[in-house]
Amino acid sequence: MHRFGPVLMQRLDQLLEFANFNSSVEEEYLQIAKCLEDMRQQCCQLDRDLQKARQQLHQSEYECSVLEVKLKHARNQVEVEMKKRRWAEAELEKQECKLQLIYDYLMADPQISPVTEDQHTNLAIVERLRSSCSSLLPRKQGMCAIEETGTSILSDISFDHS
Repeated sequence: MHRFGPVLMQRLDQLLEFANFNSSVEEEYLQIAKCLEDMRQQCCQLDRDLQKARQQLHQSEYECSVLEVKLKHARNQVEVEMKKRRWAEAELEKQECKLQLIYDYLMADPQISPVTEDQHTNLAIVERLRSSCSSLLPRKQGMCAIEETGTSILSDISFDHS
């Protein structure tokens, strides 16, 4: 038995070293498993954050499309109102021309005019007042200041004519 003693002791030493090695490997495996679990939890959190960001993106895109539709309707309404205004201004100018023609006819010759001298004087006073008011407010040639300001603001906006 003495002969097997040193070999047996050597084998026992190897077994103890192997057990110690396994113990340190087991601790390393536990550390790796803990790191992997931490990584998994971080990935899960990032996935939740991604889902939340996607939902916010979809909500923002929806709100943007709603606002684009409202903007399109507002632009169309502005265009309609501008057409109405141009038509009303043209109509006003026609009526002013008619009024001027009637005034010129009535004031042309007092002897053939159907108005009396007193009415003739009153018409002359009204015409002077009207012409003085129109000289204070000159006839617009093109757009007024508000239209020009609005146009300059909208000049870089492309209108959707669909």
